[in-house]
Amino acid sequence: MKLKNCRIVLGAFASFNERRAAAFLSKYIRIVTGHIPEKVTDDVPAATGEIIVGRTSRPGDASSLRSGGTAWAHVAYMKDGSLYLSGLGLPPAEEPPYNTAYRLMDDGCIGTVLAAYAFVEKALGCDFLNEAYTEYPSDPEIDIPDGFGWEFTSSRLLSLRPENRKGPLLVSLPSGSELNWNMSGSIIKTEHGKLIVIDGGHPGAAEQLVGCIEALWDGEGRPEVSLWLFTHLHNDHYGAILRLLSEPALRDRISVKKFCHHLLSPAFYASEGREKPGATTLEACEALTHFDSYYPGCEVKMLGKGDVLDTDGISFEVLRVPSEADSKLMNYNDTSVVLMMTACGQRWLLLADAEFVASRDLLSLPAGKLRADVVEVGHHGCGNVSKHVYEAAGASASVWHTGPRFLYSESGEGLGTHNTGVVRTRAWLRELGLGTENEHIIIDDLFETPLPMKIIRKD
Repeated sequence: MKLKNCRIVLGAFASFNERRAAAFLSKYIRIVTGHIPEKVTDDVPAATGEIIVGRTSRPGDASSLRSGGTAWAHVAYMKDGSLYLSGLGLPPAEEPPYNTAYRLMDDGCIGTVLAAYAFVEKALGCDFLNEAYTEYPSDPEIDIPDGFGWEFTSSRLLSLRPENRKGPLLVSLPSGSELNWNMSGSIIKTEHGKLIVIDGGHPGAAEQLVGCIEALWDGEGRPEVSLWLFTHLHNDHYGAILRLLSEPALRDRISVKKFCHHLLSPAFYASEGREKPGATTLEACEALTHFDSYYPGCEVKMLGKGDVLDTDGISFEVLRVPSEADSKLMNYNDTSVVLMMTACGQRWLLLADAEFVASRDLLSLPAGKLRADVVEVGHHGCGNVSKHVYEAAGASASVWHTGPRFLYSESGEGLGTHNTGVVRTRAWLRELGLGTENEHIIIDDLFETPLPMKIIRKD
């Protein structure tokens, strides 16, 4: 489909977000091709070369895939010479009461906006998140091939398993059960096939977590996790682990040799910290502290600052652990263990969800201690540490474990309305000289071909 000949089709009663998606597409198609697409409604007879946006009466519409509770799900596909971009949500049955300025603008079509954003990036090559720095491509002959498309749905993401190749590899687990959230678990495969897990994800990710461990296992019998590192006590990090421990059918599919953490006292999580505990927080604190009662023979280690752990040539130095002395200052994010991983001759700064207290602690380290080749951007891409931490790291590549809502900072009212710091952190890294597509590795899906641990420096 030649974009210079396309037109945009909306439903006769298109919602606010469907109209936003159409306007966004029109803007960038014009920038890249010079063509201003005609906009029509779905009561106009169908033709080839259409971009059908959201809910319409066109025969190829994705209406059969829509269901309640999936506002962030979306699909893109070519059918009969036209492109369909559609969110899969439905408007809420009742508009929720207006009791906070931060409530989501949910007309059921936020996913349609995300589909438009992804199309402009994937197909048009427009880095619109960095407009202050970007020169957009010009291609009047750009063509969208048959077979183009993708699916961002819980069913697809939860079904994915990584391709098992020779390591060292990094696999980031998507939040398939929570499409409005981010990845909160990673698996590393070493050169000789040993497995390292960091955190685990939401409760709904437990089956996928175990399935990915099994998919990456080279040995005989039950897969073994050689080292499991846990950073902090939030449900998107411990939920899958707690479910794993509490369900023998899942737990017995793998074994764990060593589990490492720095959990604070139950009193901190119950009342001393700045954050109220979630429904399962104290249960998780108890279970993780006594991990070896679920996996007899597993070594459980309380991490301390300066500890070094090595597994088959991949090492982790503990740069920071939380202190109970800061209990009145910290929320649970700020209790994050911060690690420096050395793999394949490169240093990776793993920031977990560290915030301002952790930022203070990291900046008090001796000069050069934070220097890294790669920085795993904190809080799934939100980057809760200060700009000075990234400056001290001086990395030449960044890895972002982030879903589209966070990546685009989108809460249904436009770019930047879900203000979690992603846009700010991207700007910081640009200012520090790190910010082209070759330097940012955006992980918004499970890598079916996992990410090699060796990230080549840009010349």
